[in-house]
Amino acid sequence: MAAKQSGFEDIQTIEESSDHSIRKVSARQGQPVEGIQYLGKFENTFVVVWQAWRSVDLATARDYQTNALAGAKRIVMKKGLDVIPSN
Repeated sequence: MAAKQSGFEDIQTIEESSDHSIRKVSARQGQPVEGIQYLGKFENTFVVVWQAWRSVDLATARDYQTNALAGAKRIVMKKGLDVIPSN
């Protein structure tokens, strides 16, 4: 769906399973933005976690991506866990 929006250049699926997906998104609207998106489902609960950064040098972008991807891979959705939004 996001790929059909103007300005999105790339949506790459990094990990896909029956209960979640992790994607890398690159957008070029005004100042370039990159990010990692986690979309998970457990029973009737859906969770979207998004970490993004604006244009930075290549080494910093690689560090941001590595950290965001590691964080997304640590997300576990199962009975008994609470999801608490943070600002």
